[in-house]
Amino acid sequence: MSKVWFTTGSSRGFGHQFAEAALQRGDKGAITARNTKALADPNTLVSSWSRNSCSPRSSTAGTSEALSPEVSGFGIKVTMIEPGGLATDLASSAVFTAHGQDAYGPLYASLNGLGASAQMPGPEGVGGATLQIVDAGEPPLRVFFGEEPSQWVPAVYQQRLDEWAEWAHVSKAAEDK
Repeated sequence: MSKVWFTTGSSRGFGHQFAEAALQRGDKGAITARNTKALADPNTLVSSWSRNSCSPRSSTAGTSEALSPEVSGFGIKVTMIEPGGLATDLASSAVFTAHGQDAYGPLYASLNGLGASAQMPGPEGVGGATLQIVDAGEPPLRVFFGEEPSQWVPAVYQQRLDEWAEWAHVSKAAEDK
């Protein structure tokens, strides 16, 4: 059964991989891009996850978590793909080439140095991995792409659990207990 996709930011990177995989197998979709010239080639069927900073990404995650149960009754599945480091042109995109502030110079230099020395896998497997999720009877609400997040995210969640436990007495006090 053919699926219908709505994918944004389709001119390169993950979005390109998502759309290319979906359209090559006969799915349909609405595909958008800032750089519409990249969509001129009919063999280049492009879409892309929004290249978000942490704040909008966190907002998107919250919205997706709230949206999932709201639309499930209509047979719509929501999955947040949370990528680790994959070699795309994200760092060189126009989003990050705006004029920086001098105060952040050392931070930019440090991050550029890390990126230059990192050996990251390419995004070529993203399309096939996405199709596995789309074709699953019960796809996950969240999934990592790449192994990197699974190395540090469990510690972040454990820190949250520990902090909630440490402050449980305040939670109870809020209920006048």
